[in-house]
Amino acid sequence: MDGHYITAAGERRAELAHHARWAAASDVVREVLDKAPEPGAGRTPALPSLVYLPGGPGAGGTGDERASPPGARGHAAEALMLANRGVRRSEAVALAVRSLEESGGRDVTSFRCALMTLIYADELAAAERACADAASSEFWTRTAERRDVLALVRGRILARTGALREAAILLAKAAAGGACRRLAVAWLVEVLVELGEVVEATDLLHVHGLLGPIRDDGDRAAILAARGALALATGRFDSGLDDFLTCGRELGDWGVFNPAVVRWRSPAALCASALRHRDLAISLAQQELFHAGAWGTAWTRATALHALGLSRCDESGIRHLREAAAKIFDGATRTEQVRVCFDLGVFLWRRFSFEEAEKVLVLAWELADAAGSGIWADRARAAVRQVRRAGDAPTVTDSEARIGSMARAGLSNKEIAERANLTVGTVEQHLSSVYRKLGIPGRSDLVYAMTDPCFAGDG
Repeated sequence: MDGHYITAAGERRAELAHHARWAAASDVVREVLDKAPEPGAGRTPALPSLVYLPGGPGAGGTGDERASPPGARGHAAEALMLANRGVRRSEAVALAVRSLEESGGRDVTSFRCALMTLIYADELAAAERACADAASSEFWTRTAERRDVLALVRGRILARTGALREAAILLAKAAAGGACRRLAVAWLVEVLVELGEVVEATDLLHVHGLLGPIRDDGDRAAILAARGALALATGRFDSGLDDFLTCGRELGDWGVFNPAVVRWRSPAALCASALRHRDLAISLAQQELFHAGAWGTAWTRATALHALGLSRCDESGIRHLREAAAKIFDGATRTEQVRVCFDLGVFLWRRFSFEEAEKVLVLAWELADAAGSGIWADRARAAVRQVRRAGDAPTVTDSEARIGSMARAGLSNKEIAERANLTVGTVEQHLSSVYRKLGIPGRSDLVYAMTDPCFAGDG
């Protein structure tokens, strides 16, 4: 099977996907795999050119393809296609496991496809067992390129289990290699953002030349998602929204709708909410909720409900946040659990439910401490103290919101005073009021607080 045939098949698949003919696009991949040679007769097709796999062909496609049974690759491709579309999760898992058994772990591409399917399906224990078996195999330790791939996958598993420091170590190792460097950088940036280390994340993107335009390859969606997460964390909501929406278009061209693959809609909804684009925020969150329900993992549904709750500032918002809090402990990372509990607590506080708000915020505080997330522990602790002081639930006025927005954007008090035609002292009073009402310790926390829909002010 020559490269021209595979290239033409890839183009045909892309055209069908562009017209939302997903079944026909999948049939093209199956047709190519059916024509694959028997073991030893030649190379089987490069799956990353036919099925979306983070990193694309460059992320360590260095296995013993001549020894790989076509069935193993076919089952790996089927599993990943189902996972990418976010349908028939049990079938996808069964196909991934079957592929691992058939290949004996001796085909890097099949291994990557199967392991990513297991990670998306929240079958993290099975994925870790497969990695442990590979780590003890001479096949996987023979070359630096394969060791990098294994470090990459294991780092992703650790990140999903909430072991962020351990994940950062492995992803940094993979990022220093060659086979999967850019993908490792993207995933490492996401971990650093989770840890609150946004300066380090920014430096990492800068060093690898990923702050500007990104070339169109298998890493692009992952890099856009990581860059969007960093923009959201640092209050650059316009940039974050643009990166997330571009990421979504990129994935859509591959027929990837499953939020477990790349979660872009819910953080895009948070950016849109912070920018007061309420209709867009609600639409994005509802879309993610639909696709999360089709795939069936509780944590993806919980994060979608969280975004939907934050996109509203009414009773339906608190209902969505309550449902998110009920589901978030099934598969989500600890930092995701902290965020949902924190936002629910703040929402309850602003609804005068002080006793319940305190309980939820104390839980967020405890989870943040356990996760080693100092920034979230500080936020939750400040909010708990604010609730315990009771008094009226805070409402930020339009004037305070305007001053807070400029402070969040990085303007000094003097610059804000000049733009708003106020004295520096008045600006300081406004900001002090904003900090008190939002239950945050200071200026740096405005970035996160201003994604709250209740920040809009009341005039």
